[in-house]
Amino acid sequence: MVRKVFGALVVLLLCVGFTFAEDVKGKVKKIDFDKGTITVTVGDKDMDYAVPKDAKVLDADGKAVEGGLKGSPFKNPGAEVTITTEKKDNKDTVTAIKVTKK
Repeated sequence: MVRKVFGALVVLLLCVGFTFAEDVKGKVKKIDFDKGTITVTVGDKDMDYAVPKDAKVLDADGKAVEGGLKGSPFKNPGAEVTITTEKKDNKDTVTAIKVTKK
């Protein structure tokens, strides 16, 4: 019985460890539509993220942006965004980009 409980706890901890998401807030510096990447300035540091085609792109009201990264909020650099990432294969993978209200 103790082995089953211990085994279940180990499995639970492993599953929880893989589902942590991280939010990064910053300003869009540039977007490379061909490569599918976004550069965001966080504090005084530029961070590059690969944006998969299935990533959610949301406006400040939480509605999907028509055209994804090519949509209107991203036409000009400087938009304030919150990027949600998850670890996959030891890399940060973008799952959502949301424009924040100014």
